[in-house]
Amino acid sequence: MSYANAVKKYEAATGEEFGPLPCSWCQKLTLRAMLSQHGARCLQCYEAYLQSPEPTPGWMADKRTEGTRAWADALKAHEEAGGNLSGAQKTMWRAVIREVEAA
Repeated sequence: MSYANAVKKYEAATGEEFGPLPCSWCQKLTLRAMLSQHGARCLQCYEAYLQSPEPTPGWMADKRTEGTRAWADALKAHEEAGGNLSGAQKTMWRAVIREVEAA
């Protein structure tokens, strides 16, 4: 069943419109497409999040301020310093670093 059909079925069964949902931060009713694009936040809350992001582990890179490939360099440095990474993390940073070196 498609999403559109599920929505129609829900509306028919409950008599309620399947409309906007509350923002996860401020509870303001927001269109689903907007919530989906901005991590379950309304645009105002998303912009506030971008201005003061939640803290991350010290070895993590932030692509918003350090560039789009900074995360790969951070994972490489973390592994070289003896930190634990999953197999997927190792594969991903190595693929990005190889791509950059080949260019």
